[in-house]
Amino acid sequence: LYFIHHGRSYEDIPEYAAKAGEVVLDVGANVGVYATLAAQRVGETGRVIAVEPHPDNAKLLEANIRQNGFKNVTVVQAAVSDRDGEGAIYVHPRGIHHSMVRPSGESIKVPVRTLDAIALELGLGRVDLLKIDTEGVVPEVLRGARGLIKRHHPRIVYEQDAPEESVGIAEFLKEIGYSGRLVNGLVYASPA
Repeated sequence: LYFIHHGRSYEDIPEYAAKAGEVVLDVGANVGVYATLAAQRVGETGRVIAVEPHPDNAKLLEANIRQNGFKNVTVVQAAVSDRDGEGAIYVHPRGIHHSMVRPSGESIKVPVRTLDAIALELGLGRVDLLKIDTEGVVPEVLRGARGLIKRHHPRIVYEQDAPEESVGIAEFLKEIGYSGRLVNGLVYASPA
C-alpha cells in the first residue's frame, strides 16, 4: 500500500528492512502502513514503537494494530521534536501530511515529545531502526534523538523534505558519525 501510494518503499535498500527481533521506531506512523509491516518482520521477539501526533490517526493506528493481532506494537500519540511540551500541528484535509511547520488550514494542539524521552519512558534497551516521516521536522526529530542515536547506533531512514526544511541534517549526521545516501526521495543513514 505504501509503495502504491508513494511510489517508493522504506526498504529500497534491503539492509534497512526491519528484521526479526529488532526494535523499530516509526515516527510519523499515520494509520500504521509501515508499522504493521515492521511488526510482522520483527516478530514476537521484536518491538515496534509507532508515534503519531494526530489523535484520529492514532486511533485508526491502534485499531489497525488490534485488527491485525499485533502484540508487539506500542502506540504513542504525540508529535516528535527536539523539546517536550505541547505544540500545534496543521491538519491536512486528506488525513495525511499533517505538519508542525506547513500551514494547511486549521491546527490542533498535541503533546510534543523527544525520542530520547520516549525511549527512556518505555525503557528501550536498544533501537535498531529509526523511520522518520514527519512532514518538515526531521532536523528537530534527529536533535531530540541524539542520546538514543549515540547509545544504540540505529539505521535511520527518513523522507527527504524541501531544502529549507532540511537545514542542518547533513551536518548533524556527520557530527554523530553517520553518512547517508538519497534513494527515491528517502535518505538511508548509518554509522560511517
